[in-house]
Amino acid sequence: MRAGGPAARHTPWLSTAGRPTGSGCATITCVNALLTARSACQDGVFTVRDAAACGVDARTLRRLVAAGTVVRVAPSAYADGLRYAAGSAEQRHALTARAVVLTFQGRAVASHASALTVLGIPVLDADVGRVHLARTADDLSRRGRYIVLHGSYGPGTWCPGEPCVAPALAVLGNAMVSGTESGAAAMDRALATGLVTAADLQAGLERLASWPGVGKARLAVALADGRAESVGETRARLLLGAIGFADLVPQARIADADGHVVARVDFLLGGRVVVEFDGAVKYDGVEGRGGAGRGEAAGGPAALDGLRGGAAGMGGPERSPAGAAARALGAGESPDGGVRAGVGRFLTQIRRLRTRVEIT
Repeated sequence: MRAGGPAARHTPWLSTAGRPTGSGCATITCVNALLTARSACQDGVFTVRDAAACGVDARTLRRLVAAGTVVRVAPSAYADGLRYAAGSAEQRHALTARAVVLTFQGRAVASHASALTVLGIPVLDADVGRVHLARTADDLSRRGRYIVLHGSYGPGTWCPGEPCVAPALAVLGNAMVSGTESGAAAMDRALATGLVTAADLQAGLERLASWPGVGKARLAVALADGRAESVGETRARLLLGAIGFADLVPQARIADADGHVVARVDFLLGGRVVVEFDGAVKYDGVEGRGGAGRGEAAGGPAALDGLRGGAAGMGGPERSPAGAAARALGAGESPDGGVRAGVGRFLTQIRRLRTRVEIT
């Protein structure tokens, strides 16, 4: 067949030169098709047993790893090199977790932060250096170079269709191991996407009542709020709460003098201070935060202040969405001058505003 025809199309298990990596072109092409199909059905991962079942021996696997077309993510566990290279740190961990789970042949599933990556839930300040697993049938636990193996949560506690524990147990377990802030961030996203409900979290707490670290999980549940739209918003909300702002309304809608909703902001403090955490929101409709911020609306609260904070300092003044919302309501510029701030500066500015709110 001529070069450039169907035989020249890329398949994950071919070398970068497009030539089969084993001997016997026809044979290895057939074997590659089998392994490619098996890996595709397993979300881009396979085990050494899978490879052997498809006729790929250890020598060929080593050649594939050397070529970068597959990645050995753990003993006997492999991932598609293209997917692995293109993935974020969390996506790479998810691939690793899926591959490691396969090596246990049904005896364990992903748990804690590893389950979060499998489910697509953001991981904040969690241990993703090793894969966390929960046994499916016994309480034996151990720690190794690649894995942390926890005891079973009990029968029927894994997620249908995914190689991990149920979402509620995943976010609770993450809070128990990684801390309250990480736990609340994961719970916020799980609640927002419908992966869990408040009832699921309470039922999970009852199941884990005697487990070490459950106190951190209880606090995370108490702090969780499904209205958060990002990990940054969760962290900002927790920071604001920690310094005494109890009257914090997430995703608040702001109306003009005629009662028309002109903006939706990350937070509203005391009914008059607008806070936008990351400052990256574009105004494009009320739900998308659109119509406000361009000055079409006028009137409204006479004293609406704005504050903008970001997860990473960028420096330099720029127009703040919070300030834009304030201008739309006739309240003038943001008191921080629209400068994007890091978390530390964000807290400093909030403390100053706290004084202003208490005085007024």
